[in-house]
Amino acid sequence: MTPTFLLPARGEKVPEGRMRGKPDATKRPSPIPQTIRLENTAPITGEHSMRRPTGTRRARLLRRHQTSAELQLWQALRDRRLLGMKFRRQHRIGSFFVDFVCLEARLIVELDGSQHLERAGYDADRTRNLEQQGFRLLRFWNDAVFNTPSLVLGAISMALQGAPHPPSAPSPALRERERR
Repeated sequence: MTPTFLLPARGEKVPEGRMRGKPDATKRPSPIPQTIRLENTAPITGEHSMRRPTGTRRARLLRRHQTSAELQLWQALRDRRLLGMKFRRQHRIGSFFVDFVCLEARLIVELDGSQHLERAGYDADRTRNLEQQGFRLLRFWNDAVFNTPSLVLGAISMALQGAPHPPSAPSPALRERERR
């Protein structure tokens, strides 16, 4: 006889002492094996276990556990909200996952927290590798997203429009010539 697990429908009250989706302790376990390999997926053991998520799994995990700075910037970039350009978040490029990328403009936006102070060498190698693949990279501290979001979005906008870098203040020599 095959055991049946009758679960309450959504909205129905769950009997006391029983959580929705959990079988009673008195019922036998299901004969269906716990590890099922779906078609076109990797097994969930060994190299592909949840301890080392790869590819799509890792991207989903990063999106699920984004920082508050990433969430705030994503609200401004998503749904083509900035200059009608499409951004992706936690997108894989080669062996790297980047915070945000506009593939059309070949622009990557990275947000750095305090942990990046200790990883400056790794970040420099990563930046060099991504630039060799034809991407431009903008890095912002998380604090900049919180304290001056308009400046961050302005710099991203200028990069999207093809400006080589945000304009700086004119040099003193140029100001002197303009006065004459």
